[in-house]
Amino acid sequence: MTLDTQKYNRLVVFGSSDTYGAHLPDCNPDTQLEIKPSVYAWPNILGEKMSMPVNNMATPGASNKEILLSILTSSIVETDLVLVCWTYVNRTYIVKDDNSLDKIYPNSKNVQAESYYRLYDINNLVHNTMLNISHANLFFLNKKCDIYNFYTDPLVHLKTNSILPNPSLVYLNKFKLTVDRSTDNMHPGLQSHINIANFVHNVLND
Repeated sequence: MTLDTQKYNRLVVFGSSDTYGAHLPDCNPDTQLEIKPSVYAWPNILGEKMSMPVNNMATPGASNKEILLSILTSSIVETDLVLVCWTYVNRTYIVKDDNSLDKIYPNSKNVQAESYYRLYDINNLVHNTMLNISHANLFFLNKKCDIYNFYTDPLVHLKTNSILPNPSLVYLNKFKLTVDRSTDNMHPGLQSHINIANFVHNVLND
């Protein structure tokens, strides 16, 4: 079934660096003074395919908790088509006294990270992400807008063990879709973003 794009005024996308387009030619923190989401990132490619303007709200290095925060502080309206690309479950953040975010990753070498990963095993991390997704879905339901949830972390397959209801999720296997790399040799390259856009477009029109 083809998605009726006439219902929507814009495409709004949330995610982390792979959605932001990190280290694509126009998004290199080593050479650009002002960094913003890449025009070559898959949300823009998807928007062109659907003839829709795009608001790319992705944040490099974001955790699922931070993606939820971005969602809850955004200006979403009923005529938005929303896509969320949830990221790795083992990222998080701590809010500091000045309300800035102290991001925590598995390779972080500090007391906060060591304490956090002693408390949370994989099942708990997946559970936290399921809570984030459920919270986001309720937010979008209240806004009366359409939402599609994608995820890139294979660990989310453990969601079947969660005590929470399983939300509707589509696995975006970036390892399968990534055929080239960006300038840091880590993130998806130009052709890979085209592949991701095509995959998401097919899901929306399935």
